[in-house]
Amino acid sequence: MLNLTHWKRLLPLCLTALLLAGCGGGDPDSADPDLRQIKTNLGPLATYLDLDGLSETTLSNCYQTVGEEEKAEGVVLSVTETAGDGMILHTAFTFQPPKGSDVFLSPKDVSLVQGSSANDGYIGASPTNLQSTENGEGGYDCLATFLYDREVLRAGEPLTLAVRGSGEESFSCAVTWTQEKLGTVTYVDLKDGQGTMVGTALLSPFALNISLWDTRGVSPQDLQDSIALWDVNGEALPVQGAFVTESDTFFSGQFFAPVEMEQVDAVHVGLFTTSLHS
Repeated sequence: MLNLTHWKRLLPLCLTALLLAGCGGGDPDSADPDLRQIKTNLGPLATYLDLDGLSETTLSNCYQTVGEEEKAEGVVLSVTETAGDGMILHTAFTFQPPKGSDVFLSPKDVSLVQGSSANDGYIGASPTNLQSTENGEGGYDCLATFLYDREVLRAGEPLTLAVRGSGEESFSCAVTWTQEKLGTVTYVDLKDGQGTMVGTALLSPFALNISLWDTRGVSPQDLQDSIALWDVNGEALPVQGAFVTESDTFFSGQFFAPVEMEQVDAVHVGLFTTSLHS
């Protein structure tokens, strides 16, 4: 059975398959138009995330159409849609360089600021992943993923996406919007077989952060290899995850096949399996 680390190694192939095959959906006439769009591979998010495993209820709580645009010195930046929760946000945007420019290339510096301005004094977060594709109109369709090690983002608060092109004479542009839709993050106390707490986990349909202070001698690589979400039958759910080891005992990861939380029975890492319902 493929675990999360195996999926990390196969990630380029997974993304290629998603881009070529797209994501299927249910009855195209039964869903909200926004949800129908991303479930039928018409929106930027669906070219990167396999959203088939999420119900329309879950999507409606974490997906938002933004549609905010700003112009600066010939640059046009538009944030089109977002999906995520308090510790991860997938942000789709289009980036149009000045017409006739031969020095203003694809997006280079991208950051997400918690506030209504890129100059609010907050430190902007850099994306863990940035996908950029030419759109045939001289611009780029992009998807930036911002992953935090804790629940940082709050619904109802402003966010600002700042983007700078890669040319030597490039200009910056920023778009601000209010993030109203964010999915739920579940906190889990990781325990051993005797009920002793050995760590914590933050879990959502899109991401998982694990912090351990008792590894029982298991190496960081083996711990990372072992991470899995189990269903009630003890089978690993196919989340297609990519994990990063921030330290010897902290792991931060995202799912490219988001998971319905009702399907998750337990979090497994190293020698520990902790039920979400105990």
